[in-house]
Amino acid sequence: MKVLFIDDEPDLLDQAKIFLEKEDNRITVETTTSAREALQLIRKDDFDAVVADYKLPDMDGIELLAKLRKEGNNITFIILTGRGSEKVKKDSLEKGADQYITKGGSPKPLYQSIADTIIQKTE
Repeated sequence: MKVLFIDDEPDLLDQAKIFLEKEDNRITVETTTSAREALQLIRKDDFDAVVADYKLPDMDGIELLAKLRKEGNNITFIILTGRGSEKVKKDSLEKGADQYITKGGSPKPLYQSIADTIIQKTE
C-alpha cells in the first residue's frame, strides 16, 4: 500500500514514515510538505491512501480533499490535525474524509490508528 503523507513539519514526516513502514511491511510512505505538490504527485502516481495535516501553508487538508473528490478521486483520505475542533471534524467528514485523527500524545497509538485505517480502507 502506497501512502502519501503531507505535513509541514519535516520531523513529523520522518517519524511517520518510520513508524508506518515498521507497523506494517505492506505500507510504503512518500512524504511532502506541500499540498500543491501532493496534488501533482497524486495526479501522476498511484497512491492507495493520503494522510494530510489540516493546517498546511499553501492549502489546507480539507481543500486538498475537496479538489480530489471534485475530480472523482475516491482515494482513502485521512485528515490529521494538531488542534482538533468539531467544525474541522464535521467539514472533513462532509467532504469525504475516511478518518479524522487528532495528533498528540504518544506517537505509537497515533500511527497505529493511521495504519489500521489505511489497511481497513484499502484492502
